[in-house]
Amino acid sequence: MSESIPGQPAPSTSRLAQLDANLSPEVKAWAEELRRLWKATDMSMNRFLSESPLNLNKGTLSRYLSGKRVPGDTWLMNKLLDTMAAQGKEVPPEVRDNLTNLHLQALEKAHPHAYKVRQVSDQLQLAELQQRNAEQYAHKLEEQLADLTRQYRELTDQLSRLRLEWNAERAALQAEKNHLEQEISDLKHRLENTHQYISATEQRRRQLERTLDTLDSLDTVPDSTSEFPQITAKAIRDKEFGTVRLRTGYNPNQVDQFLEMIEREVDRLNADRARLAEENVRLRQFLFDDGRAQA
Repeated sequence: MSESIPGQPAPSTSRLAQLDANLSPEVKAWAEELRRLWKATDMSMNRFLSESPLNLNKGTLSRYLSGKRVPGDTWLMNKLLDTMAAQGKEVPPEVRDNLTNLHLQALEKAHPHAYKVRQVSDQLQLAELQQRNAEQYAHKLEEQLADLTRQYRELTDQLSRLRLEWNAERAALQAEKNHLEQEISDLKHRLENTHQYISATEQRRRQLERTLDTLDSLDTVPDSTSEFPQITAKAIRDKEFGTVRLRTGYNPNQVDQFLEMIEREVDRLNADRARLAEENVRLRQFLFDDGRAQA
């Protein structure tokens, strides 16, 4: 035990009675270490007993220190070690463990029944300690479970709100998508109609150009400034022929019939020319307006 008090020699035990030579080795080893602890505290019995439980008296303490009786628990050993620690003489953990083993060996040898009670008590204390630790751990787990449950409920509520918002947004996007699809379909239909209209107008334009070319080739209406005036039915009708002397003239009836025929033909030709001229002007204006509309 002297190694538990660094720098100090083992204290003398002259004030304590000598150990009984008939003590078992286990009890003797325990008693010697207990007496060393007692001397290291440098306390009187009266002072020590004043700080001890009421059921501890001088006789009982003397029997413990003489080895005639082994304590059933470690209270006395712990009290002496705590007193030494308060005096600055704290022993290392391995010394405390060695003292505990010596006490158990002595108790088993001197008081087998008390030793069994001690074992059960130690196991009970260990079980109680384990139970307290388990209860504390269970309490922590319950707190964690409650916190996780709260977080789970919050996330569930948030997920429900997000689903509602997502469904509403999805419905709005679907409606917009349907609207765009309808607009695209309408635009495609209008574009197809426009292409058909362009094709039709292109064919119409070519047809009108061909017609215009034909009309241009037939446009022989003389200008008012032309060298030859326009021949009309009236001009033919008013035409007078001179007489020729010494010769017999044409048959007047035949000449008149011929003139009437020419008059009718000239009227028809002039009417056709006027109609074609008007058609020519109308077609040119139509082509001009159609070209501006396509541009």
